Amino acid sequence: MDVQRYISSGIIESYVVGSASVQEAQELRAAMAQYPEVKAAVEACERDMDGYLEMVATAQAKPVPTELRSRIFRLIEDDTTDSTLQTVVTDEPRYIYDESPENTGGGASVRKLRFWQIGTAAAVVLFLASAAANVFYLNQYNEYKDKYVALLEDNHSLQAQNELFQARFQESDRMLAMVKNPGTRMVKMGDVSKSHPERQATVFWNAASQEVMISINNLPEPQADQQYQLWAIIDGKPVDAGVFEMGDLSKNLQKMKAVSGDAQMFAVTLEKKGGSPTPTLTQMYVAGKVTGS
Repeated sequence: MDVQRYISSGIIESYVVGSASVQEAQELRAAMAQYPEVKAAVEACERDMDGYLEMVATAQAKPVPTELRSRIFRLIEDDTTDSTLQTVVTDEPRYIYDESPENTGGGASVRKLRFWQIGTAAAVVLFLASAAANVFYLNQYNEYKDKYVALLEDNHSLQAQNELFQARFQESDRMLAMVKNPGTRMVKMGDVSKSHPERQATVFWNAASQEVMISINNLPEPQADQQYQLWAIIDGKPVDAGVFEMGDLSKNLQKMKAVSGDAQMFAVTLEKKGGSPTPTLTQMYVAGKVTGS
């Protein structure tokens, strides 16, 4: 028996994909028992098939194993080129794909692979390739879907930021209009102790609308548990006008509590965080009189 010719005949692939006839399967099992090379070739083909099926089951889009694909398509090529396979009559078991110099008349009997066997093998390849393509495109779909969701979230975040900036811009524009109002008084406050002339702040107060804004020109940063508080002095009594922020917020105009009545003076004291009901006079930093009062 020509073992290599038998291995390359295609019967092994037909056996592995389940398209071999009963006679072919019996002959192959007999050859596996007699020839280690045939057994090794069958096991290798089964490993190729099992490995690819496992790949599909785990949803990993990989190409059909090169060796398995080459073998199966070689069956089709051999059939289209009308290759002949011989059988031999000896005392040993007879194999459909073996050479047979003792055939009747010394000739060779031709046995082509049946069309349905070739069709089955080709169908297996197409099925596996289709499954791999489906997994590949599914992974692509999921990837693009995740990207779309991320872009959608970014868009919502940008819209929220835009709305916040618009609100801040409108508030700043309104504050600026109040400052420019002819009825608004500007009160410049300086250091009370006279030892720190750099300490300055400015209050904008409109008696008609009772609106109050403060601009921090220069004040030292307080401790984490402390906060500056603005007071309006009306008829000699301090009236709470609210606390204000330092840091980056101190660079902008800050809206304070409304002040009604005839304020004669504004002052800033350093209080505990959140403010105090009464001012700590020993912690007064800046103060200024309302012009014309």
